[in-house]
Amino acid sequence: MKRNHSSSTTDQNKATDDKPPIATLISNLRRDDRGLQWTLEAVLAILVLFSALTFTIDALPASEQGSQDEFMQSQLTQSGRDVLSSSFATGDLADSLLYWDATVDSDEGPDEDGRFINSSKAGPSSEHYTVVQESYGFPLYPALNEVVTSENIAYNMIAFYETGGGGTNTQRVVYQGVPGEDAVIVTKTVTLYDSDVPAETYTSDDGDGCTLGELASDSNGCDQGSGSDYFAPDAEPGNARYNTIKIRLVLWRA
Repeated sequence: MKRNHSSSTTDQNKATDDKPPIATLISNLRRDDRGLQWTLEAVLAILVLFSALTFTIDALPASEQGSQDEFMQSQLTQSGRDVLSSSFATGDLADSLLYWDATVDSDEGPDEDGRFINSSKAGPSSEHYTVVQESYGFPLYPALNEVVTSENIAYNMIAFYETGGGGTNTQRVVYQGVPGEDAVIVTKTVTLYDSDVPAETYTSDDGDGCTLGELASDSNGCDQGSGSDYFAPDAEPGNARYNTIKIRLVLWRA
């Protein structure tokens, strides 16, 4: 029996035409690798673009925050410099170092005699301030208070003085705790002389207040204390210069 080839071919074409569109697409993709390649490349491009956008968005706030912190630290540094420079020019910085009661005999021993005036309000044996109030009369209070009040700033003020023979030691003037991570440091150097007189001192044989030089040498009737009357010693006995003191002011946002 003769088979009708034309009829068979027609049936096959009809079967192919009856395939669903999705099935036809899959079939075509299987026969054409380029379609799959283009699809993968498009997906990868989208992922790369999305990652770049995410990175940019995440980076912007951190950058802005860093710039803001740097600006605030710069302002704080300038404020500290202004305090030290202006008080140095007026003499208040040196007067703050001389705002010392040389007549106090400490129960902790002769080496602990003397303290900054009114610093005892921070504790019976305290030589330094933990807070400075206007009523204390501290010469640097007006300049410091202007910065601290307006900016909510905490600060430490430390005096680095010579001990003789090239050594140095420190004396806290104001101490308000461990500085924060945003702390800035500014410094200023002050020279004290033998003729300088502490704010509270003994009366000399001349009827005047005992000078630093007289207290250190126990001369002219100024040997009334039981030990060290001032926190810094005479670094150059016989010379007019008594001691060179570097003030370190550390400020941070409380």
